[in-house]
Amino acid sequence: MACLGAKSVYIASCSAPEYHEFDFWLGDWDSFDFGTSKKDARVRVNRILDGCVIHEDYQSVGGHKERASAFTTPREKSGIRAGSPIGPAPHH
Repeated sequence: MACLGAKSVYIASCSAPEYHEFDFWLGDWDSFDFGTSKKDARVRVNRILDGCVIHEDYQSVGGHKERASAFTTPREKSGIRAGSPIGPAPHH
């Protein structure tokens, strides 16, 4: 969040503990099917926008891609996640 003033720009810090509740999800790893232990996707999760948002890139071995972002609203003490597929729907 930026507050524009006459002489300066203030950017809110996202260092409060509420912004780090999903830090366990950060990383770059392979995802496996629980039933068969067969690799089913590649997942990359990192922080964007000055650390205020967690961004996920997902790509299945079949080519399905999806991106999602999540952020915390400390005042309400809740998290919000939004995602969308990229490209054509996967074939089953």
